[in-house]
Amino acid sequence: MKMLLGCAAVAALLIPATAANAARDYVWGAGSSTVFPFATRVAEQYARKTSSKAPKIESLGTGGGIKLFCSGMGDGFPDIANASRPMKKSEFDACAAKGVKDIVQIKVGFDGIVVATDKDVVIIAQIESPAGVKNIESIVACKPGIDGVIVGRSDLASALGHAGQTENPAVIEATHVIIEACKRNSVPSGIGLYAPHEATKWIDAGCGLFFYSADSALLLNAAKGAFDGFRAALAPRQQQAAE
Repeated sequence: MKMLLGCAAVAALLIPATAANAARDYVWGAGSSTVFPFATRVAEQYARKTSSKAPKIESLGTGGGIKLFCSGMGDGFPDIANASRPMKKSEFDACAAKGVKDIVQIKVGFDGIVVATDKDVVIIAQIESPAGVKNIESIVACKPGIDGVIVGRSDLASALGHAGQTENPAVIEATHVIIEACKRNSVPSGIGLYAPHEATKWIDAGCGLFFYSADSALLLNAAKGAFDGFRAALAPRQQQAAE
């Protein structure tokens, strides 16, 4: 049996009611990049307090995590799916079709970002669902209220039905709707970046706040850097062999 733990508002989390599969000696969780830092800290605390192996936590985006979670039971599938929204009926149906049943949804938190300094507390809202896009004018018009807005493109793409496609036209359009609403209400807007060169495009669009999606981007960039290094090191010998 699997259990769905969900955060209220924009975020959600899926977790099994049973322990990890017998053939594995650890719990496996995958899903939302928003929930990823929280889930990682929980995994660390779990390992520290129980002396058990730390759970494996992956950041795949809400849609990607739920899709993998619903793909079947057993060692090859996550015990936990993190999500930045409640599970959809279509996703429950997909789970049932693969034998993933008895899912219970439990709220574990509220999605958002709070940046605190020694003098002030700044409230930053992260928008990553169609509902957030639809209600962006009301969100940014609250006075006093939100001090800034960040667009979570990965989870927004999943919520719009384009998992993993942060450059999909629908995702780009929704992102611009958010940015323009922020401009009209004099609220700073920002976005998560997957590569440094993206910053210029979004600065031109009006963004002034940025965060780097390090969990996947850093791994990809590090791997690319390593391969580039290997190629550079081998280039002289390849040239000698060619001669």
